[in-house]
Amino acid sequence: MSTSRSDTIEEAGRRLLDLMEQGHGAALSTNTRSRLFAALTRAYAADWHAGVPPFPPGTATTDEVVVTAAEMLRACDVTSFELAAMFDV
Repeated sequence: MSTSRSDTIEEAGRRLLDLMEQGHGAALSTNTRSRLFAALTRAYAADWHAGVPPFPPGTATTDEVVVTAAEMLRACDVTSFELAAMFDV
């Protein structure tokens, strides 16, 4: 029985998630964590129109989301004007 690439990726993702939820996330180097975060961000952005939130409610705190979002915006040099335009404010 052959394993498809998507099955392999799903299994690897679940194993990584299990380890991180057990508190082993610090074992990732900054470089690996950054690359993984960027890859997951691209994957989410490619399918955001499906209406599925980026994570289940209650799985990240408001502070975690705000800090992460602010740093993501800074890393991409998004201006407040661009941000307002995206929200059609």
